[in-house]
Amino acid sequence: MTQVTSVTETTRQFCQSPLALVSFTTNDMVRRALEDIYRNEDTRGDPDYAESSTTRKVKRAKTSRAVSKATTTTRGRRKLSALLELPLDVVYEIFSHLHPAHLLNVSRTNKALRAMLMCRNARSVWKASFENASDIPPVPDDLNEPQYARLLFDKSCMECLAPNVSTVAWGARWRCCKKCFEYDFWPEDKIYGLVELEPYDRDLKDVVPGSLLKDKSGEMDMFYKIKHVLAFLHEAKSYWGDPERAKVWVEEKVAESRKQEEHGFLLQEWDNMRQEARARELDEIRHNRQEAIFERLKALGWGEEVEKSRFRLVENSNVSKAQPLTDYGWSKIKDNVLSYIASLREERLMNEKSRRYKAFSDAYDAFLLAQPPGSVFPPVGSLVDLDHVRRAIYDTPVEDDLPDEAIRHLVDAIPISWFDTWRANAEKQLRDKMVEKMGDKAPTNLALASVVFTHTPAWATDASQVRLVRYPEVLTDPAITDEFDREASETRKRTGYMPWSAAGLDFSEAIHGRAKFFIELAGLDPDTATHEDMALADPWFSYHTPDGAVSYLSGWPHVLRDGMQCAHFSGISEDIAATFRFAVNSLLWMPRFNEHLARCTRCGTSFRKSSALYAHLLDE
Repeated sequence: MTQVTSVTETTRQFCQSPLALVSFTTNDMVRRALEDIYRNEDTRGDPDYAESSTTRKVKRAKTSRAVSKATTTTRGRRKLSALLELPLDVVYEIFSHLHPAHLLNVSRTNKALRAMLMCRNARSVWKASFENASDIPPVPDDLNEPQYARLLFDKSCMECLAPNVSTVAWGARWRCCKKCFEYDFWPEDKIYGLVELEPYDRDLKDVVPGSLLKDKSGEMDMFYKIKHVLAFLHEAKSYWGDPERAKVWVEEKVAESRKQEEHGFLLQEWDNMRQEARARELDEIRHNRQEAIFERLKALGWGEEVEKSRFRLVENSNVSKAQPLTDYGWSKIKDNVLSYIASLREERLMNEKSRRYKAFSDAYDAFLLAQPPGSVFPPVGSLVDLDHVRRAIYDTPVEDDLPDEAIRHLVDAIPISWFDTWRANAEKQLRDKMVEKMGDKAPTNLALASVVFTHTPAWATDASQVRLVRYPEVLTDPAITDEFDREASETRKRTGYMPWSAAGLDFSEAIHGRAKFFIELAGLDPDTATHEDMALADPWFSYHTPDGAVSYLSGWPHVLRDGMQCAHFSGISEDIAATFRFAVNSLLWMPRFNEHLARCTRCGTSFRKSSALYAHLLDE
């Protein structure tokens, strides 16, 4: 075998790259051996390696058992022969420059390396490895170096060998899964009373090292390894007969426990710093991947969208993955990323156009506020699909500026004749609803107080959510739409608004008859009294139970919703009605609305939501 000329230089190279060993020997035996080690190709089902991490099985071609066994034995021996031909001190010198985590992995590669690194002669290798890793807290007195390495770097449960566990009791020197944690540890409140240490001015928690961990509810608490508690109780039996000796022994245990806990806190700080460093490393990898993907997208012509949707792009799992981007990796995710950025562009353009429609709605509100009180105009949803509005808002590229003055001009450009035509058509739809239910008997005057329509929202689940709507307010209500009309739904998807439609209304002959009864009970003519007449009269009615007692009072138009028989109602005097009217209006002076237009009479500010109006009034 060729003589090795420089061990120090060799190990320095090996620290940078384990495969660099080929540079100091005239043959490649060592290189082949270490390649086998780092590929973990010779790992077998060794019972001594129960604590080692799981390795992926390599698929092999089917052969006869005899040939397979002979081949395996020959290959295994050949792989190790190159390494074993080196002097042992050279091998130890090489391994001493590995990081403890890497050294632990090498010791689990196969039985030969395990035997080489787990014997007493190899302790200097482990010590040197930890000394070179200056960021790791020193090896504690209660653990040897391999045990310490396993605690720090082996992610498997020390009880059941479950992989990738994160619960570590550093003070107790134990790593376990959540399932085993319940059987391995007691919280602080469970160890009280297990042993009497008051004569020594101590508690059990003083003599058993604890660890600060999360309980099931996520709260932090001190936990103690059950095995350590039981070991203390067992050992204590030999001391209780001699109080003086027991006192000295207890103080020794206190000192050991404190020392172990303090070292555990050091390990916790080290682990926190390691996780933070790893998080920064992953963030950098993730950032580099994102920038690499952005550059590729720009090269494909998506530069503008990358700049405008950068924060949304990183929400894609293929973009935000903490993994370096390769040409092969890009080829696998390219279609998905392109599809995603295309959807972002479509969504962004839709949002930009929705903002234009919102500006159009605001301009329309300003137009409505300038009209005389009582004027009737359609909701904005009936205007958004006008040809000139759609061309200006939807068909104009979002890159082109559309100032507020231009949007207001779109409103002013709508001729009054169009509004008149719309109203006539809407009123015809209302009359058709009445004729559908009453035929020739249907009233022709929509302003009659007996003409009441019902509106059932699409989300309504019971009769109490059905609304009573009257003319002319019914024409200005933006909630009255056809929820089942496909074109109307497309309009809402594109603009955020739906056109008014009587399809969402119903006319009840029963409610019509009930209204006529109460109008007559109020002393007015049901064939001529209008909604305005009933609003000015504001009549109240009392309901009498069959025994003649007054059960409750109700006013117009709320009495129309009552399911009680009309025959049990009667009118009340104006004096009594005035008393209840004042009481109710004092309690209900703040009507609630969500889409109706209201204006502050003091400053002229307009509002679409009652909450905003009342907040404004409080500020005033």
